[in-house]
Amino acid sequence: MKSMKISRRYRNFLLVWLGQTVSILGSSLTSFGFSVWLFEQLDAAMPFVITGILLGLPRMILSPVAGSLADRYNRKRIMIFSDTGAAMVSIFLLIMVISGRFSAGLIYLSAFLSAIFGAFQSPAYMAATSTMVPKEELVRFGGIQQFGNAAILLLTPILGAVLYGSIGLGGIIIFDLVTFILAVVVLLLIPIPQPELVTKTDEEDEKKSRLHVVASDFKFSWKYLVNRKGLLGLLLFSAGISFFVSLGGIVTSPLVLSFGDETNLSIIQFSAGIALLVSGFVISAWGGPKKNRVFWGFLAKFLEGVGVLIVGVSNKFYLLVIGMVFSTFFDPISGSLIGAIWQMKIPHDIQGRIFSVRILIAQVNSVISMVLAGLLADYVFTDADMLGSGSATGFLSQLMGNAPGRQYALVYILSALGMCLLSLLAIANRKVRQVDALENNS
Repeated sequence: MKSMKISRRYRNFLLVWLGQTVSILGSSLTSFGFSVWLFEQLDAAMPFVITGILLGLPRMILSPVAGSLADRYNRKRIMIFSDTGAAMVSIFLLIMVISGRFSAGLIYLSAFLSAIFGAFQSPAYMAATSTMVPKEELVRFGGIQQFGNAAILLLTPILGAVLYGSIGLGGIIIFDLVTFILAVVVLLLIPIPQPELVTKTDEEDEKKSRLHVVASDFKFSWKYLVNRKGLLGLLLFSAGISFFVSLGGIVTSPLVLSFGDETNLSIIQFSAGIALLVSGFVISAWGGPKKNRVFWGFLAKFLEGVGVLIVGVSNKFYLLVIGMVFSTFFDPISGSLIGAIWQMKIPHDIQGRIFSVRILIAQVNSVISMVLAGLLADYVFTDADMLGSGSATGFLSQLMGNAPGRQYALVYILSALGMCLLSLLAIANRKVRQVDALENNS
């Protein structure tokens, strides 16, 4: 009887995950179509930068509100609301395409609106996942989610190119709309446990304004982490590593393209997708270690940094591919282990608020790293004095010889060194390592 009950929980999670994954695939295909359309119409980089900023800002600003709502209101309904809102945006865009009034401005608007709905969907989905899966299986199911992400990464450029050439942008938007409907139908049919709000942040919340409640919730979340030094260290080390990951990731395309053309970029994306797929399968089949998850999670992140370093110092394209595959393989393993720890150690009724803090920091990281990477690649690492023989960057420049895209490679090397150093410091920190020994959901 017990095994049947657990099996049913597995089934419910897998159905919700499948619905959300298919929906994300539809959104990724739409983004692919928008990218092609922008490049064909404008042939400039700035529209992509604008789109990226508009995708990031709403998540950064709204994450405290979204986290508060995810704990205080029905998470299933929030997810349905988010998917429905995104579907309405798709319907509007489809009407504009059919009527011939589609423009770059509408892409910017849709990115902004979609990011708003996504800001509310993310913490609700993350918090709901941990209530649908037994604690001992969170790493395994985190691997399944990583497997889905890898499949999306692999399928998007292939399906996107085929669909854009055969049914056009309007057809892709229709496909995206169908995936939204599928995700909503699944959510309507599948029960998702809603934990009772046990941990109160303010005894007088009912008498306060919504803005005050959100501020109180964010203050509570930060205080909760500060009072638990291990979790705070886990958050800060993960945030620092994430910053350096983003720093290198932003210049990946120009670095790869400096070795050749879009064919080289396709090879890298396909190779990285295969590595993600294999890694996600391994962690989902294995289930991860039962002890010392923090140690193994940061060790995997250190090895990912080693792969990033190989990419940075490569003067041959095949070495760049090897480094990219090596680094990409360890990313899902680290993400599954560290992510499972957060889901295990944070009480179910406050996960939305705590996860919103993580999302906020991730979005701030993304914006800052985007700006810093551009400044380093375009101005600092192209300066003659910086590349002189007497400097550290000059030594690295000489080591790489005439390798193309040296300025991008130097950003990658900085990214790798930051990832490796912070991973080792996290492993060496006793309080961070001891997080694994904390009582689950306490």
